[in-house]
Amino acid sequence: MVNLLVALMAVGVLAGVGIPLYRISLAAAATHFTIQAAPIGPQIHDACGTFTLNSLGEKGVSGAGYSAARCWQ
Repeated sequence: MVNLLVALMAVGVLAGVGIPLYRISLAAAATHFTIQAAPIGPQIHDACGTFTLNSLGEKGVSGAGYSAARCWQ
């Protein structure tokens, strides 16, 4: 799980500039977790909104103008 979180944080930074694009949060319990990547800074108006991924591998978006399938491709 730590490797996944680090990978998500690496994706959320504008290449070569270090400007954060997403605020990463993790909600975890003994048997499951949900990771959220909420857009910030220059990414704030992104049509995909906040990305979610849970321990079952379910990918979602909230506050989005597009479907989860389109945003996660």
